Amino acid sequence: MAALPDLITVAQYRKLQDPDGSKYELHNGEVVLVSFARRKHHLMQRRFVKLLEERLSGFGEVAMEVAYRAVPEFDLVSP
Repeated sequence: MAALPDLITVAQYRKLQDPDGSKYELHNGEVVLVSFARRKHHLMQRRFVKLLEERLSGFGEVAMEVAYRAVPEFDLVSP
């Protein structure tokens, strides 16, 4: 049987310092190193939001990114 990883909580995660040029996120209690989104990524997202807003304005709200915490004690991701 494989050993389970040591899970950390959001409170423990908040004490970590992000490395230069990237950041940490907390996924199911495990620290994951992620890079920042590139400009092209942001421009494509913005274009999709505009297209969806035009077509779906009568059905609700369109947003680019929304922060969420699936399991409040062990998840924290940034938009």
